[in-house]
Amino acid sequence: MKEKQITLEILTADVVKYLQKLSYSHSRINQYRSAWQRIAVFMRDTDQQYYTATVGEAFIYHLIGTRAYDALDRWEKDIIQCANVLTEFLETGTVKFRRSQRFRELHGAVGQTMLSYIEYRKSYGLSRETVEEYKRNFQHFLNYLNVNGITTLNLINQHLLLNYVNQLGFFTHYTRHRNLSVIKGYLRYLYDQGLTETDFSRVIPKDKYIKQPKLPSTYSKEEVKALLAAIDRSSPKGKRDYAMVLITALLGLRASDVCNLTFENIQWEKNLIVLNQQKTQVRIELPLLSEVGEAIIDYLKYGRPSPSLRIIF
Repeated sequence: MKEKQITLEILTADVVKYLQKLSYSHSRINQYRSAWQRIAVFMRDTDQQYYTATVGEAFIYHLIGTRAYDALDRWEKDIIQCANVLTEFLETGTVKFRRSQRFRELHGAVGQTMLSYIEYRKSYGLSRETVEEYKRNFQHFLNYLNVNGITTLNLINQHLLLNYVNQLGFFTHYTRHRNLSVIKGYLRYLYDQGLTETDFSRVIPKDKYIKQPKLPSTYSKEEVKALLAAIDRSSPKGKRDYAMVLITALLGLRASDVCNLTFENIQWEKNLIVLNQQKTQVRIELPLLSEVGEAIIDYLKYGRPSPSLRIIF
């Protein structure tokens, strides 16, 4: 069974009409639109023409990485809810607006074997954070199996697994590496336990991911210049990345604050950036440096995909 797919523009327009019928306020709908803009940027950067449940999950992976749900900021949890609204409406034509759940349960016969594997790995000292990461990886894999009508282990086959690997192509290198590592270990466990007749772990290819050294918390002026010089500003993504890195490097803003900058935060006539910080809610005023302003204008003119939305990046 093929995943449902639709362009993000059509899907978000349909969801907006649905919200309007439910008498949602203009401001609340704009909050959804702001979150969906991030998905639009992610889809553009990963060359995805259509929105699917898999794209939605990949976006959430891209947003939160391997962090536990409880460690997320409020704005990140809100964005996850907005992404889940898109997926639910795509799949059901309605939205129940439940409170954001941490993660979906691993249901069914296959889900139970995944839980058994997690318990097996916990006996070797798996940390709580890693357990949460395993669950996220399994939820993505289980969703893929369910979409393809795979409800028992004996229906798993090589073609199905290779197609799954192919679908991970638009994940980040690290996320793809971690996901495949978990799935490979799980498939080996199934074979060792006699639950499958074939060792499907051999089907999962080895990737070329190389763990990078931990980045320093601060950079020298030379390192910042080298980082900025390495960004290709000829593309819309490059213009956005350049402006965001420049703001972070010169003004010291957190990534969450840069990601949530709106046009209301930019006081062009006073050359100021004024905002309440996401983490502390402390109000701050920063100088709008000329090179920062020029980078933002360059992105707005030649790179920004949706001029009607409030959030800049």
